[in-house]
Amino acid sequence: MMAEQQDYSIRCERAIGAMERWGLEVRLNHDGWCILQKSYTERAGAAIYPNGDHRYEEPLPAIEAAVEWLERERLLLIVEPLNRLRFNEGASVLIPCDNRKVFGPQNSIKVIDEWTGWKSQEFTGNTLAEALAAAESAKKEQEAN
Repeated sequence: MMAEQQDYSIRCERAIGAMERWGLEVRLNHDGWCILQKSYTERAGAAIYPNGDHRYEEPLPAIEAAVEWLERERLLLIVEPLNRLRFNEGASVLIPCDNRKVFGPQNSIKVIDEWTGWKSQEFTGNTLAEALAAAESAKKEQEAN
């Protein structure tokens, strides 16, 4: 019994940390526990139902499922655009560290590719995903011309 309580306590601590990291809120509505995220999407308070429309009877499994889903989504928002930007032979993408004093704005990337004239071109955003999206948008625009 003691090991179960300790495991549950560890799970709760992890869940609380993840809630703070992802900006999550947990609410009990008429059909179960609901996870809301305040800042991940443009729509403030967007509901997250990681398992389709499944509502959870307990808050901890709901939080754990939401965090797992968000971490997978975040990975897709970064890895896939990064791979598309690096696809051409010789193309490179640099992700500087988040130190404004040394490398300029936070959440920036530098791309060198044929469409940039083989010169380093910087793209920024509020998040790394936004910087990557800006680079992809510029690439599509340049290739359309």
